[in-house]
Amino acid sequence: NRIESLSKCSLRHLTHLYSLELDSNRISFIEGESFIEFNRLMALELYNNYLTNISERTLMGLTNLRFLGLEKNQIEFIHENAFVKLTNLVSIYLHENKLKNLPASILDLISNTLICVNMNNNPIEIVKKGSINKNTNKKLDIRISLLKINGGDLSQIDFSYLETLNW
Repeated sequence: NRIESLSKCSLRHLTHLYSLELDSNRISFIEGESFIEFNRLMALELYNNYLTNISERTLMGLTNLRFLGLEKNQIEFIHENAFVKLTNLVSIYLHENKLKNLPASILDLISNTLICVNMNNNPIEIVKKGSINKNTNKKLDIRISLLKINGGDLSQIDFSYLETLNW
């Protein structure tokens, strides 16, 4: 396919879907709130496109989303609140992008719902302890079973906040 952008208007008749596969297109832009009525959607595949950023409003409405595939894009920036409302997300694939920093919202999800996170082959430089659960002092209940961050420029990571993770 040759889809280059997504808008509320272009998706308005698809809101009943449970899965949406838009991979291997030419998508470089997603209008904010394009998925606002997609409260049934559980899987969204946007891999192998030309996305460069995920705004705070890009994924709005995806409250039941469990699987998100954003790998093999050109993503350099993800807004720190982009994943805040994705409270049911279990798996996220961000590998082979151009991310240097991880948004706090994805790191908070690691401590709540995420089981599988793949961030391989990104130029990620630093993952700090303060990025996770910065607004609470509770002990984290880590359920993650797969965390991949190899193949980048990682020079510093603090795993002390993952005390409950079984190695």
